[in-house]
Amino acid sequence: AGSSGCTRCAAGAARWTTMRQLQVQGELRWVSTDAATEAANCGCAPGARYDEAGKCVACEDEGVECPGMGVVKVFPGYYSAANVSIFKCRKAERCVGGEPGRTCATGRVGVSCSRCADGFAPADEGTCEACSPGDVVPFILACTFMVLACCSLYLTFEISEKSRARYSTLLVGVSAGLMLGLMQQLSVMGMLSVKYEEPLQTFLRFVRVVAFDIDDLLRLGCLGNWTALTRFAIKLMMIFVATTIVIGMHIVVVIAWHGRRFRERRAVLVSVLGTIGFVFYTSIIVVMLQPFQCTLHPNGMWTVVAYEDIVCWSSESTSH
Repeated sequence: AGSSGCTRCAAGAARWTTMRQLQVQGELRWVSTDAATEAANCGCAPGARYDEAGKCVACEDEGVECPGMGVVKVFPGYYSAANVSIFKCRKAERCVGGEPGRTCATGRVGVSCSRCADGFAPADEGTCEACSPGDVVPFILACTFMVLACCSLYLTFEISEKSRARYSTLLVGVSAGLMLGLMQQLSVMGMLSVKYEEPLQTFLRFVRVVAFDIDDLLRLGCLGNWTALTRFAIKLMMIFVATTIVIGMHIVVVIAWHGRRFRERRAVLVSVLGTIGFVFYTSIIVVMLQPFQCTLHPNGMWTVVAYEDIVCWSSESTSH
């Protein structure tokens, strides 16, 4: 006001404009206006947004739209913290879109809304719900089943050494191994970014257990605040825990039934451990390769596919 001449606008000034909110077809929208009388009506033009310095910059990010006045709307299937850094969600239903910093489904937090908040467990439609006392039951049942399965496998080989039904027992074991192998291959399908219809979706969620993908099914979030490193370590330790159970069973059986003749019964132990390694070979390889599987996001950052709050080739997790 009060100028007697014109001066050239600074670079990027074309991204500034004056707008006001109007009700358009039942929705509040920013529309251009002339002769604005309030500073609140001056802001970024449509297609631009504020950067961290408060300047208007082009809004060219994938997964967002900028209707004007610095307003940023994140599309469903994308995640952004308040600083407008766009990540594409591997599971779109977890990211509902909206205002940056508020793009996660109910109960979800972290980059790409990949984790449930503390005290919450996965629920339907990508949301998380508050934990209840009964949520520890799946974990207890899984531990019990693992111990019983390892002991049963060892006893099967132990009994087959003495029984005439050795070949029939072997046939049952081979059949079970083939079935588990098939389940492991199917579990790879469940790791793809594809939304399957029911009942296939529930079935694939179940078979992911044989690939040691147990985070959601066993509701581990209700047992504590697990970091990505802890979750990865738990998956790796499962095979070592199974080995420890089998070795412990072997020691008890040899002492109780075979008069401490460990050398004579060594073949049974080797057979059981070899069977476990053979059956779960695919799952072991998949888990070991997870830290090396990264995906690129619209903001140019790479994160680990299985642990989306970990930035690839970095010693730190993302701070979003």
